[in-house]
Amino acid sequence: MTPPVAAPPSGGDACATCMRLAAKDVLGAAAAYASCANQEAKAKCGQRVGAAAPNQAVYAANNGNCSLARQIMTAATGMGVSADRFKKSQAVCK
Repeated sequence: MTPPVAAPPSGGDACATCMRLAAKDVLGAAAAYASCANQEAKAKCGQRVGAAAPNQAVYAANNGNCSLARQIMTAATGMGVSADRFKKSQAVCK
């Protein structure tokens, strides 16, 4: 099963959307993160993404979807996740 492709937040609170998507759709969470004005909620969302994104990137990489793995990494690092967390997916997608 491939992780879902990014979907922009559909109304509602961007911070809540970011939190809801953080564990299952990093790209969607990143779209909401950009619109989240509450810095505390934004930081929490970034932490949740940091816990989920490396595994999502490895999953994509191991399934031959290096483009998605790179997109996940780019989105997550833009949310403050260290690029060092993506060494496994980077090793697969050289």
